[in-house]
Amino acid sequence: MRPRSPAIPFLLAAGLLAFVAPCVAQTRSINHLAGLGTFDEDQRREIAAYAQRWVEHLAEGDWDKVRSAREKLLEPFTSLRISLPFRSEYTRALMPTLDEMLDGDDVHRAINALQVAAFLGTDPALSRIGQHAAIEDEPRAAVRLWAAIGFRVVVEQGVVRSRRITSETRRLGRAARRETDWMVLTRQLGALSAVAETWRDNDQVRDVTRELQLDVIDGMIQRMLSEEDRHVELVRALRPGLQSLRNQYLDPSQPMDIQDRLGAQLAPHLGRVYDVALHHFAAAAADEEMANLFGRVLHMSEEALKIIDVQLRDRPRSPIETPSRDAWNRGDLAVIEHNRDTWRAILAAAPYNKGS
Repeated sequence: MRPRSPAIPFLLAAGLLAFVAPCVAQTRSINHLAGLGTFDEDQRREIAAYAQRWVEHLAEGDWDKVRSAREKLLEPFTSLRISLPFRSEYTRALMPTLDEMLDGDDVHRAINALQVAAFLGTDPALSRIGQHAAIEDEPRAAVRLWAAIGFRVVVEQGVVRSRRITSETRRLGRAARRETDWMVLTRQLGALSAVAETWRDNDQVRDVTRELQLDVIDGMIQRMLSEEDRHVELVRALRPGLQSLRNQYLDPSQPMDIQDRLGAQLAPHLGRVYDVALHHFAAAAADEEMANLFGRVLHMSEEALKIIDVQLRDRPRSPIETPSRDAWNRGDLAVIEHNRDTWRAILAAAPYNKGS
């Protein structure tokens, strides 16, 4: 099944083009070819020549030429209709040079290559973007960040086949599990969220993606509960990651059994946020911004737990009396510990713990 709500490609391209200076050089536009389903040899040569001209400027030009070249390369994606055959032809013409830019030492050019590749929206482009998602394959954090952004752009165009989406999403999930930079991790989780949303009517893709999101959250929590203080910054990625899963749970369009399954899977992770907040209380108390971030993620997790529990256990009221956010602001750790213990007992039993 194809994704239900793919984004409109020309709007995506227009958003990026708004930040690019007007092109100083002139060349014939290929926009009139973007919607065609078949091409003759002359049209193929026209696409290839256009691509070659501007991708060379992207790869070798100075700053102004790079901006102009990126504008020209993205211009076809402002068309109202972009056919898959055009994307394929354009991809064949562009990817060899984009590959060289991605493998080169120039971070700025690699990022520009990722931006162009993302709008191609094809299977080969997504695979190439995915090769720069993991820290062990791509040591440059800025490139990994733009790889995650590019991944999301490709997904939201809704062109890539479900089999490729599944395999590349698995690779991105593995990369996110090992990511150490919170800014990159936030973008990777955002890309996973986009897959779950865009493909929510495809049971296999949706379920695989949610499992990956939960696995990444589990890894983040484990690291944050370690003795290394450097992991405190991961709270910046933890909140949007949990928020995405909460929003997926609240989606009223999904069948009840699918919603209940996600709730039962998500709730234990939400319960562990109490441990994360308590573990980092001293560090957070010394930094107003960090204190606010931890307070917000604690509040969001607790409220989500209440919503899930009301539905799964059919209980009309919350099992806790004093909100943890208020206790956090007062520095009352005893209340937070009590709320944690209350939820821990609940989450150790059915329907959360299937073995009970």
